[in-house]
Amino acid sequence: MKMLRLKYPGKNISVTGLALLFVLSFCLFFSRDTVTAQSGLEITNLLAEGQFPLAITFSMQASGPYEISDVRLNYTVEHDSFVNVISEVSPTFSPSNEVNVSWTMDMRQSGGLPPGAGLNYWWTVEDTSGGTAITQPVTCIFNDSRFTWTSKTQGDLVFNWYGNSKDATQSLLASSIQGLAELQDKTGAGLSRPVQVYIYANTNDMLGAMIFPQEWTGAATYSDFSTIIIGLSGDNTWNTNTMIHELAHVVSYQISRNPYNGMPTWLNEGFSMYAEGSLDLYFSSTLTSALNEGTTITVRTLSSPFPADSALSYLSYAESYSVIDYLVLTYGQDKIYSLLKAFHYGIGYDDALITVYGLDLDTLYSDWLKFAITSYIGVGSV
Repeated sequence: MKMLRLKYPGKNISVTGLALLFVLSFCLFFSRDTVTAQSGLEITNLLAEGQFPLAITFSMQASGPYEISDVRLNYTVEHDSFVNVISEVSPTFSPSNEVNVSWTMDMRQSGGLPPGAGLNYWWTVEDTSGGTAITQPVTCIFNDSRFTWTSKTQGDLVFNWYGNSKDATQSLLASSIQGLAELQDKTGAGLSRPVQVYIYANTNDMLGAMIFPQEWTGAATYSDFSTIIIGLSGDNTWNTNTMIHELAHVVSYQISRNPYNGMPTWLNEGFSMYAEGSLDLYFSSTLTSALNEGTTITVRTLSSPFPADSALSYLSYAESYSVIDYLVLTYGQDKIYSLLKAFHYGIGYDDALITVYGLDLDTLYSDWLKFAITSYIGVGSV
C-alpha cells in the first residue's frame, strides 16, 4: 500500500489508497554469460534496459542445432510479501535455430517500482528436440539515473540525495531521528527494519520520477518496499513534518503487517498525524467547527478510506489525530503499540479494539466525542 503526502497552500494532508502511483528507477544490466544445454541450445547476451520512468526492455539471444520453439521470461520483484509471486511472459518471436527475443514491461499499464527496488529475472528456452536451457536469475537494482546519488546511513535510516541538497538532507535526517525517538517515547512504536529515503531537490524532480503524477503530490511511501520519496520544499517545517508522517506510516506498517487484514484508516493516518506533534491551527479549527455543528464523522466510518471532498478529508485527518490523542491520554502509550500489534494477527477492527481496550468502534466514538467536546470547546459546551 502506498501513502501520498499532499501539498496544498497552507495545509498538509496525506492520502492512503489502494490505487497506486508508481516510481520506476533505471536499470541497465548486460550479461555475456552463456548458458548451454546438453542439446547444444545456448542463451547469450542478456540485457535489461530501463527507459526511465516508463518501461524496462528485457532481451536475449538464443541459438542451437534445433529449431527454438518456446521462449519464456520470468521475473520477481523484491519487496515485503507473504507469497513469492513469479510473473511469466511468453514474448512473440519467429521459430528458428537462432532468435533474438525482447519484451518490454510498460509501466503505464503494469505499474512501476520505487527507487532502489530489486528485480530478479531469468529466461527459459526450449527447442523442438525437447532440449531446455535456463539462465541463472539476474538481479537488477532500479535507481533513478537522472541524478548522481549520495547516501548516508544513521540507525535504521538510509538517506539518499543529489546535487546541493546535502545540508537540507543532513538537517532532515537529524530531525527524522529525533521524531522517531519521540514517537517511540510516546507510543512505544518504532522501526524494526531499515528504511530507504530518496530526497529530491524539489517537487518537480520528484514528480518526474512518477507515472501519471498528481501535481499536489509532495511525498510518497512504499511501505512494502520500506521506501520513501520526498520533494523538498522551501518550508523546512513542512519537510520535517512530512518526513516524520511518512516514517510513521512505515512504523505502523511494520508492526501491523499481516496477510489477512489492514489497519483502519483512522488508525493508519491518525498515528502518522500524531507522530508530527500537536495538531496545527487549521485542523484544530476544522475539528472545533464540526464539534460545534454536530457534524463529526463516526470512528466506524473513518475506518474506511477518507472522502475525496477536501473539507471532509481535513476533518477526517483531524478527528483521527484526536482519537489517537484520546487513546494515549486515557489508556497510556503502551496500548497504542498493543493495538498496532493486534492487527498483526489479522483480527477485525472491533475485535482488535475489544482485545486491547475493551470497547468497540461505536463505544470508542461516543467516549472520544465527550473528550473532544471538553478539549476543543470546553466543559458543558455542545
